[in-house]
Amino acid sequence: METTSTVSQIEKFISDELDRSISIDGVDSPFDVANKIYQRLMSTKFRRRAACDSLKQRIKEAIEYNVKESKPINITFLQGCYKLWRYDESPEADWAELFALMHYAEWVMPILSFYAPGVLFDFYVDDLIMERISNYRRDEILSYQFSFQKVLDFFMSRCPKNLHCKITTVSSQYADEGDFWNKLDIAVANWEKPESIMLDESIIAMVDLNYRPMPNEEQGDFWREKIMCIHDAHSAMEDRLNYREANGKILAMPQHYSGADSRLFVGSTKNSYIKYWVGVGALKRKNDSFTTTVLSPKQLENASFSMQNVAISGLSGKNFSKIRIMES
Repeated sequence: METTSTVSQIEKFISDELDRSISIDGVDSPFDVANKIYQRLMSTKFRRRAACDSLKQRIKEAIEYNVKESKPINITFLQGCYKLWRYDESPEADWAELFALMHYAEWVMPILSFYAPGVLFDFYVDDLIMERISNYRRDEILSYQFSFQKVLDFFMSRCPKNLHCKITTVSSQYADEGDFWNKLDIAVANWEKPESIMLDESIIAMVDLNYRPMPNEEQGDFWREKIMCIHDAHSAMEDRLNYREANGKILAMPQHYSGADSRLFVGSTKNSYIKYWVGVGALKRKNDSFTTTVLSPKQLENASFSMQNVAISGLSGKNFSKIRIMES
């Protein structure tokens, strides 16, 4: 059992980290605004993988477009609209989402001090598709979306006014839900047949991690290939691509996977690479303080930790009254 003084230390650390991640250091207005923004976004302190030439060019063009139009620098994060079903935290967002926001805010905060339009974090979430490929219920998807929005609202209440955050669902790009499902069915019918799809070990691991078997379910032959057929056809749907490929967008994700050269990979915290929606947030002891981290199911299984009650003013929800504390 943690002492009262330790509880205060934990709560103070979280509050101090929030303040630090959203503090602005004064800088002189740069001569070349677009180049200054580019240099910050490509900082190796936050970038988790080298960017290819085509990605560098895309990022430069996106920055130049937004600067010319006096628009916020648009960083579109690609993610799922769910908390992995394997966790007690599911279906709601938890510390992982907040710690990722703190990490990303620290990344862009210097830009806010010299570029008045600021930065927009657009979280472009795959929502309806999770019903079909991983057996998530609609209420679970909505619970995640609403709880993540509450985390964003809390975070933005503490941020400079020119750091903007929003959630955009893939389904919102379609006339209605029926339009989405009809177009998905057409895309799947025209996609590569499941029996001809080849899966490597990383894809198999991803499918197995996310898929929730149903009682008495018979998966049959090529069940993973069928899931990836739907997944990949969905990823290539025209309306979905038109949104994420629009002028001025910089695509970002926490974790790298092969064939994704059009994205900037920025981790989920300074020391974590796990997708925050398939991970859980925790604090790790470091000397007399802590570091933030996001744990995968395997890391969580192998971790030694205690649960600590906490209370951060303005931060509510079932997953924010306690936090995992790991020993270093």
